[in-house]
Amino acid sequence: MQHLPSIIHLKQRVKEKLARGEREASILLDKYFWIFALAGPILTIPQVYTIYAYKTAAGVSLATWSAYALLNTAWLAYGVKHHERMIILNNLLWLIVNTAVAIGVIIYG
Repeated sequence: MQHLPSIIHLKQRVKEKLARGEREASILLDKYFWIFALAGPILTIPQVYTIYAYKTAAGVSLATWSAYALLNTAWLAYGVKHHERMIILNNLLWLIVNTAVAIGVIIYG
């Protein structure tokens, strides 16, 4: 029975190391997701530019981009309610670019 406490102690140390590794991996993953949160809306800027620079929205669906903006509004509200900064930032940026596209379609469509 003398070995029992050391085995329990060893198991506990292993669990602690695994938990610490999971926390570190989670922090790293969160950092990458901030990049993803910014990348999507930034990649839509050429669509916005094209509509306004060439004053045409041929082939761009008002229904689709308006629906995207509506969905972003819902996700933005969710992020605010739950204090999720990444969701707030991502959906605020998406709301801006999706609304810009939808307005462009109204003006130039």
